[in-house]
Amino acid sequence: MAKLLQKQGLAPAADFPEAPDHLVLELSLLEETMRLAGLTGEEDDIDVIHNVHKRLCGWVPTFASACEAFDRIGFYANASQILETLLKLPLPCPEAATAD
Repeated sequence: MAKLLQKQGLAPAADFPEAPDHLVLELSLLEETMRLAGLTGEEDDIDVIHNVHKRLCGWVPTFASACEAFDRIGFYANASQILETLLKLPLPCPEAATAD
């Protein structure tokens, strides 16, 4: 994740207390890169979008299940289920030529 952030010229603030693969950073990278790709159509940006999306799809379902199992109030369980549903929607960008 740190490499993807660096590739896009992004980095968390020096005092950001979480690891570079924190959900907030991954979603922020996805949003920022989608916006850039919409403006530029750069193939590198499109590749990053698909790579981050694939990465999120790889662990968010497990995270959502854990939230459902352990979140007594339901806030994080519901939020993670919404995220899981959103990740199933088609990406609003072209297919990447070399998506990993």
